[in-house]
Amino acid sequence: MNAAAPPLLLCLSLSFSCCQTVSCHDAPRPSSLVVSPNQSQFYEYGSVSLSCEQFGPDGWTVWRQTASGLQVSPCSVWGSQTSSTCTISTLKKTDSGVYWCESRHRDSSHTVNITVTIGQVVLIGPVLPVTEGDDITLTCQHKSAPGSNAEFFKDGSKMGSEGGLILRNVSRAHEGGYTCRVNGVSSETSWLLVKDVSKPASLSVSPDSSQVLEYQSFSLSCSSSAPGWTIRRFSENTRKTSSCGGDWGVLSSSVCRLQTAKKSDSALYWCESPTMQRSNTVQITVYDRPVVLLIPALPVASGRNVNLTCLTRSPSAASADFYRNDSFIGSGSWSFILRSVSTDDEGSYSCRTGGGASPPGWLSVRAPPDPDPDPDPDPDSSSSPLRSILWKILYAPVSIFYFIPTCVFIYKLRHRATGWSPAGRTRTSGPRRAAEEEEAAGGDDYDDAMAPVTTQHHF
Repeated sequence: MNAAAPPLLLCLSLSFSCCQTVSCHDAPRPSSLVVSPNQSQFYEYGSVSLSCEQFGPDGWTVWRQTASGLQVSPCSVWGSQTSSTCTISTLKKTDSGVYWCESRHRDSSHTVNITVTIGQVVLIGPVLPVTEGDDITLTCQHKSAPGSNAEFFKDGSKMGSEGGLILRNVSRAHEGGYTCRVNGVSSETSWLLVKDVSKPASLSVSPDSSQVLEYQSFSLSCSSSAPGWTIRRFSENTRKTSSCGGDWGVLSSSVCRLQTAKKSDSALYWCESPTMQRSNTVQITVYDRPVVLLIPALPVASGRNVNLTCLTRSPSAASADFYRNDSFIGSGSWSFILRSVSTDDEGSYSCRTGGGASPPGWLSVRAPPDPDPDPDPDPDSSSSPLRSILWKILYAPVSIFYFIPTCVFIYKLRHRATGWSPAGRTRTSGPRRAAEEEEAAGGDDYDDAMAPVTTQHHF
């Protein structure tokens, strides 16, 4: 290979590597709950399918909390699970509630309210928060008198009397509770919400532990660039969902502090936006036992070190023994470090001291991200994968189109500096010697050869 080849190949290599690096993979999206048929109200004994889409390898499933607040559970308890789709073949009134997708790491999608009615009239409209600027059609369906004219209402005020109500160019001003009426019979209320385009919030815990000693304190914070997010919880004891700052916790900005934790504070905690977006869920358990294990409440990134701390009310204990899945893994002076954890380190951990044994706590580890994941499909366009492939095909020649003139420019400069002559394959000691040889030969072309180099780019 001649001396000019390396820089030229380097430029071409940079061109292709840049094309691969900036291949414009779609940014990862959180899971999305898709309801089929796309409506929020159903007749009793009808059917519905709920699917988790745009999800990664973390095992997303459909969860719900029933309207009565008596149960928070996954599809396997109340539906038929097939891959990431949950089907309810025979809807009952008790199936009314809030539905969402949740991963095994307790990440969450937005939530959806589904109402099952035993009445004669349902309001048919989009179940998901709608996109600002879209046109939305609401229709009214009477079980015994299909095709009858209906009246439509928003927050109790009449909107019109037509076969269907069209809301054009929807905005926040259209948000509210909608109902319809046929032959004097009204539907239940459906809430119209506009999508929040901000990044979903993330719930964190301080100290980062899923186990808390009774009468100790802990705080929860909700990170989000958008206003209106609240910290909520579902308590197994009360079977109710409530927000921080009411019956529990002191809310300051986006931080909720529980100064003196009680067993009744054992609950599922999360952040929720006004448009029904939902953060990750964290389960915190408050114990009145003498020993607890401080184990991360949030999933740990693969490759990180994890410090397990055995917390006890007895100051006389000098050290603690640590266990994974009931198998001894080592001893330490109150703490034990798991180095460079991987998904193999997931499991149930506990500790024991002279004062007793802690309850088991689960350590969750996220697998390292795929270095080159497949682009996620655009939820609003089935042609997104094709569009991504076409973009890659077009990007390569465009990048080469810009890089080759630059490579030629470097190539010419290198020849001028080194005296390399590709045509004659001879090498001089530099421009000065080349000039002397030209003068001795009586040539008149040296001035042309040393003229300023210009490169024209034709686009």
